[in-house]
Amino acid sequence: MTLKGSLEVLNLSDIFQSLSMNQHTGTLRVSDGRRERMVYFSDGEITLLSTDKKLRIGDLLVREGKISQDDLEYALEKQRASAEAGEERRLGEILVEEGFVSEADVAAVVRRQIEEAIYDLFLWKQAEFEFLIDYCPESLQKPGHNITRLRFNTGSLIMEAMRRLDEWEQISAEIPSRKEVFRFIGDEHEVMQLRLPPRLTAEIPLIDGERNVEQLLEESSLGEFELYKLLYELKRHGLIEPLTPEELSDRAEEAYARGRFRQSVALYERLAEVLPKNRSIRLQLAEALRAYGDDKRALEHYAFVAEKLEQQKNYSELARTYRAMLDIAPDRQDVRDKLRELDRAYRRAGLRRIVLVLLVLGALGVGGYMLLERDPRGARWIAHAKAKLAAWWPGGSHDDAERLERERERLRALAQQQLHEGRVEQAFATLRKLRELLDGPARDEVTLPVRIRSLPPGKEVVIDGVAKGRTDGVFFVTPGKPLTIELREDGRTLQRWEGLDPLTFHDLFVDFYRKPLWTFATGAAVRSRPVVHDGVAYFPSLDGYLYGVRLRDHYPALRLSLRDGALDPFGEAVSDPAVVRDQLVVGNLDGNALVFDLGTRHRLPRRRVADRPLLAAPVIVEDGQTAVLAGDEGSLVFFSLRDNALVRSVPVCVNRISAPLLAHAGTVYAAGEDNRVVAVDLGSHGVLWQYVGRDDYRAGPCVAGDRVIAGDRSGELVCLGARDGALHWRVQLEAPVVGLAASPDGARVVVSAEDGRVATYAVADGEELWNVTLPGTPGEPVCDARAAYVCTRSGALRALDLEGGVGLWSSRLPVEVRGRLALHEGRLLVGAEDGRLYAFATGDAAARPEAGGDGGEGSEQ
Repeated sequence: MTLKGSLEVLNLSDIFQSLSMNQHTGTLRVSDGRRERMVYFSDGEITLLSTDKKLRIGDLLVREGKISQDDLEYALEKQRASAEAGEERRLGEILVEEGFVSEADVAAVVRRQIEEAIYDLFLWKQAEFEFLIDYCPESLQKPGHNITRLRFNTGSLIMEAMRRLDEWEQISAEIPSRKEVFRFIGDEHEVMQLRLPPRLTAEIPLIDGERNVEQLLEESSLGEFELYKLLYELKRHGLIEPLTPEELSDRAEEAYARGRFRQSVALYERLAEVLPKNRSIRLQLAEALRAYGDDKRALEHYAFVAEKLEQQKNYSELARTYRAMLDIAPDRQDVRDKLRELDRAYRRAGLRRIVLVLLVLGALGVGGYMLLERDPRGARWIAHAKAKLAAWWPGGSHDDAERLERERERLRALAQQQLHEGRVEQAFATLRKLRELLDGPARDEVTLPVRIRSLPPGKEVVIDGVAKGRTDGVFFVTPGKPLTIELREDGRTLQRWEGLDPLTFHDLFVDFYRKPLWTFATGAAVRSRPVVHDGVAYFPSLDGYLYGVRLRDHYPALRLSLRDGALDPFGEAVSDPAVVRDQLVVGNLDGNALVFDLGTRHRLPRRRVADRPLLAAPVIVEDGQTAVLAGDEGSLVFFSLRDNALVRSVPVCVNRISAPLLAHAGTVYAAGEDNRVVAVDLGSHGVLWQYVGRDDYRAGPCVAGDRVIAGDRSGELVCLGARDGALHWRVQLEAPVVGLAASPDGARVVVSAEDGRVATYAVADGEELWNVTLPGTPGEPVCDARAAYVCTRSGALRALDLEGGVGLWSSRLPVEVRGRLALHEGRLLVGAEDGRLYAFATGDAAARPEAGGDGGEGSEQ
């Protein structure tokens, strides 16, 4: 369920108060187009926060005097060393370990920063919100620099936020624009008299007459309210003042000349706000944006200038502006057409005038030339003018070479700045353009950047067989031949790409985290394995209903009661369902067989076929007319779906059968809690063979070719002949077997155990092929031709490559999972304790290789 709306309509304080009073759990996402924040509520209290700003704990502790800069540098170096050794450690943890600060100091700083981030949300007015009930995004579940886990009292936060809102109107009136640029004109003594907190005074050096308010917000550790409050107090006491238009212009030109294009843009932007009709300023802003690499915004300002020049009929300047626009966007046919039409009109209107002027100038020139030639000094002047003309004539090699070299240097500096700022796509386009201006060896020396990222990060990156580092980094490649890129983990290849063109390929993002395709909610826990029939997944819930949901669009297709009369307060416990044609069967606690006609959407009269619960997963035999159920009596119950009646009950075990049944090639296999694996002929209902193990069997057997594999509570894994029960091999595990699944080709069996291990064994001889350990007790696995899928009780879902056990992708459900996985045509289904059925796609990790086009430097591809 999702709630959406606009903060212009619904106040954020009302939203927080409603979530708190109703003790809602879920994620609130707020976005104003430029920024996004996510707040996770647990029973009405805030416990997680994701912001668009990194939490710089080290800088904050330095500014508050808790640690020195040397302490911080030491801790950062130790953190880098740990990262290189493959161990990710938080900076706060290292600072506490070294004794520089206490845990309380770190917690206080973090809490204050998070509170400020939440308070700032209340200042967002033109923003959209969305509340996802009972949902925690994957990005909030992963630890990161901008993810913080704390618990806040929502009511207290609301009260403080409302107090700040009362002040905000007065404060924001003094700082009307985020583009305003202030300079500090006070001294240290005057600042001390204000008695501001140290965390505020530590930010004053950033007010340098070049950064605007927006940049101060980005670079300081303060929230929006705190920064505005600081500026308000300083301005009110005459310690800062905004730059005048003349100062803005001078400083913008100086910053541009020194190559500080970002600062130049900030200054020109404020100047454009102060003098909005001045096209010259807009033109300078466009040039600064282009130099900074923001061609998209530069194009917008060029278009504004062009519009003004058209109104003023300043055709010469208009032509130059059109040419600048075409330099950025050569595919703009509308601009090209306007320039062509302007040239034609220019030639038609001025042709006669030009001819007349040329005639007059020619006559004057001839006369003057004749007079000058008669005078020695005039002759020397003519010779000098001829030499200069030859040097500066269009096509002159000296001028071209100088312009070309200047352009190369500009592109090199721009690419370096773009890489420093993390704008890899723009740097890629810039360096491509630089290569076009070079020849021979100099061209080959220009390497191109490739950014490779992954979720989770830290995968090994191998380019053309050479280890380059780990994901979430930028790597440089030399164009000339196609690239081969591999992502590895523990020496095993996760994914591989071949034939990538380094001249077009610049970005690779691989998401090993998998989000659900959809979820479907019921009224209580879902603990049964779903069964799919005609594109609909059917499954019972402990709320006492049988549900059907369409796989393609998760539309509700069925809801039928499992009980007669009132529901039990604890719901209805039933077995996993089995389905054939349009009939679905389950067993229940009362020993009844429940049959549902899916065509008419009615339940047939329940039939009592046993005196004790029938909760083992049933099977449908080959004839499609008979279901086999089992339960606490230790008997196999053969039930006719055609007559809705008991056929026969065959005792096979002394104790109950809780593991799923298995039907294969005319035989049904059962594993009981009396240490037995039993094979029963479906035709005669006679026992073919039985094998007695060391302990109870609570995991169902699986069939691989002509063999049956079973595992018991002692950890013994055995491979038996499907026809005669002969023991082929035995393997001893260190923990009880939880579940088994055979690969589609019958060559491997995947086994999960209570100690978290998932291992694969060769069916032929029992050799262990690989094993991995999961965080928690895994459930029963399922397999397709590519991977084994397993989900732990704590909700950790993994897709493991059948060949080597490499993690293909992972996900985490936000609740406990006690349901069994189901696999159907590329869809993985699992029920959870929150009453939801979750659906996942089974394909490989999502990879997004991105290529750069032929746009100008810094262009948005």
